[in-house]
Amino acid sequence: MSDAALLAAIRVAPDDDAPRLVYADWLEEHGQPERAEFIRVQCELIRLDDTGLRTREAELLARHHDGLPGSLLAPGYRFRFERGFPIGFGHTGLFVATEIRTGLDPLNHYLRFFPNGILQVGSTTATSKQVKRWQREYYNLDLRATYSLDPLVTPAALKGKEILRDENPPES
Repeated sequence: MSDAALLAAIRVAPDDDAPRLVYADWLEEHGQPERAEFIRVQCELIRLDDTGLRTREAELLARHHDGLPGSLLAPGYRFRFERGFPIGFGHTGLFVATEIRTGLDPLNHYLRFFPNGILQVGSTTATSKQVKRWQREYYNLDLRATYSLDPLVTPAALKGKEILRDENPPES
């Protein structure tokens, strides 16, 4: 079975650990024993909250964090994992998307992602340099939303959820 077929099986049965454990076996057979063990440990932790397993999970994260997200790996990202797969990430920088509006200044959407699944969203006509300065001074952009990360598709997909209004900036 191929990597893509195994990930598709996990996607079809997201609450079933069996396809995840089969994928862990495949990873081990293909030279990724740490990632395989991480999936097994996190799946076991769902059934049994054990101090030894928590310790092993922390050790694997500390030693192999950058190898655990697979194809999602990118410099500067910190991931939050569930049952062996990334479900959230954080990044210290801002992502910018520009919307061109006819007859108006372009509207810049500034996004900042946190590992706890919180997304800050700001829209402004300010330059990215101005917004980065504001970010250094105070991390509160206009709105907050939640997001989820789908690592089982290629490329990985981000899904936004409801917008939350909150004046307290999330802890980074």
